[in-house]
Amino acid sequence: YMHLVDLWGDIPYSDALKGASSLRPAYDKGTDIYDSLFIELQKGIDLIGSAGVTPSASSDIMFGGDKTSWIRFANTVRLEMILRMSQLQTKPDFFQTAVTAAAAEPNGFLTDDALVQPGYVNSAGQGNPFWQRFYNLSQQAVSSFGDFWAANQFAVDFYTNTSDPRISREYQPVPGTSTYVGTVVGATNGNPVNGKYSIFGPGILQGPTAPAVMMLASEGYFLRAEAVVLGYLSGNDSALYKQGIVESFRYLGVPDYQKTFDSTYYPGEAGNPKVDYRTATTVLAKQTIILRQKWAALNNINSSEAYNDYRKFDYLHTGSFPYAGPLGDTPLTISPYIDVDKIPIRWKYPTSEYSKNPDNVQKQGSIDHQNTKIWWMQ
Repeated sequence: YMHLVDLWGDIPYSDALKGASSLRPAYDKGTDIYDSLFIELQKGIDLIGSAGVTPSASSDIMFGGDKTSWIRFANTVRLEMILRMSQLQTKPDFFQTAVTAAAAEPNGFLTDDALVQPGYVNSAGQGNPFWQRFYNLSQQAVSSFGDFWAANQFAVDFYTNTSDPRISREYQPVPGTSTYVGTVVGATNGNPVNGKYSIFGPGILQGPTAPAVMMLASEGYFLRAEAVVLGYLSGNDSALYKQGIVESFRYLGVPDYQKTFDSTYYPGEAGNPKVDYRTATTVLAKQTIILRQKWAALNNINSSEAYNDYRKFDYLHTGSFPYAGPLGDTPLTISPYIDVDKIPIRWKYPTSEYSKNPDNVQKQGSIDHQNTKIWWMQ
């Protein structure tokens, strides 16, 4: 429900999932849903903490029966929701209650990857779904890989210009070369075709039996770093930021990831405001470097998190591109077939909702993907 609110705002919640008794569910306010979700998260944490039994490893496909990890996961999701509201001038009453609860949780936050492993095998319909979208059972690329799944040149440039070893884990070089090539968003001509571009690398498509990602430890560290900067948590924001990068290196499979970070990557980029945390001396500058590196860690894994981070700042109505703030240099499409030269700030309700739940969706009024803000936006 958090993700649904983040994309659409007001949605069916309290009246949803009731089957035949509520085929046209009423809508709830996004703020009310967030308030309820904070309550439900705390209930879940309390129930897990007080449970007198421990589930068997085989019955828990994410944490193998580790109750502490589940509590840390719930608390990290709570922190993620808190940070959605960070730029609001007037925050809802439940905001501070959530901050206090997150900071007081004795088990802390996620320090390991939250990965789902239901027992994937290299068999039709039983393997990792992301892998099987692009590779067959003989581990050969399927024809539908296509030009649509090419790397973006913005990301290729970022990793290249910061000497980031993750580029070889995020992408594959153009066949027969050692060069990484991306495409430009919205270009009607000039983009590479016929396989002359980079596609997903081995850190993203990890194999037919690889677990699916729910949340990475790297994301948890970046969330905590931003929360420390904003005064929501105590701690060392610089150390949390650096650990977020290290955890990203580890998950993606960068060889000797800790040594690579300590001896090569971080000292090699000293003074670079996209890498070196010491260059950030204001709250906004610290948010900028943290959120950019969080994007770099979740690129091709959970891009919706960067979309949410981008929308926290009011780039639609202030200034011009590139914007001076977190993720403000995210490229706009160069397609000539656009209505406004801005990244949409929300999704429109699907046409199916207007046909199947017309009365309730129409009560939401006129929805403009460039102007109708999600409630937590600045």
